[in-house]
Amino acid sequence: MNRNLRLFPMSDGPKTNSTVVKSGMDRVCRDFTQVVAPLGFHRTNARSRSWERSADQLVQIIYFHRSGSTYGTPTNCGVDIRVHFSFRKVDGTRAGNEQLVTDQLRDSRGYAYHLRFNAETGSMYDRCLEDLLRVTREQGLPLFERNGAYQHFIELLQAFIAAQKRSRDDVRALETEFARHFDNDDRFADLQYELAMYGAEGGSSDASLTRECEWALKLLLGEMW
Repeated sequence: MNRNLRLFPMSDGPKTNSTVVKSGMDRVCRDFTQVVAPLGFHRTNARSRSWERSADQLVQIIYFHRSGSTYGTPTNCGVDIRVHFSFRKVDGTRAGNEQLVTDQLRDSRGYAYHLRFNAETGSMYDRCLEDLLRVTREQGLPLFERNGAYQHFIELLQAFIAAQKRSRDDVRALETEFARHFDNDDRFADLQYELAMYGAEGGSSDASLTRECEWALKLLLGEMW
């Protein structure tokens, strides 16, 4: 017998919880990439948990966070996913200060989305994948659409409030964007009046228009986030 022969452990031994959970996350990310592709989202790279699509000047982002992943080795083979919906501008800067997270979201019937499965047995996997797509359609897409539609108007509001753009042409651009989205919205009637009267003799002032811009911005951001 060769006394110099070294023995190595077999590579197909029992899998740890970490290995099983990682495999489960890899699987659901691969499958989600396929089902979300028709909506225009692509996975940022082969190992990421993030998907993106571009819309005008915004990049819309879906991100998967595995609950418990920051607390060390998994204690079981369950995979529980928290989905984050957020934005950034095409130049890489942030667009908005918040994001939509699925923890407290409910569907139209008042039920939570089922975003978990057992990575060892596969139990509830299909239901989880189905609800990942469903929460994207029912919660993520409406958020993206509202934000995309209002983004330029929000940027104009912010520029006026910060006293960066207050020429008559700037206010006219703000008025044009307002008319596109809120012309018949009674919540913004005072802003509509201030825009129409800005620069007119005896009309609105920088202070009064700024006050209405701040109110509109607060209302819009509250709706989005």
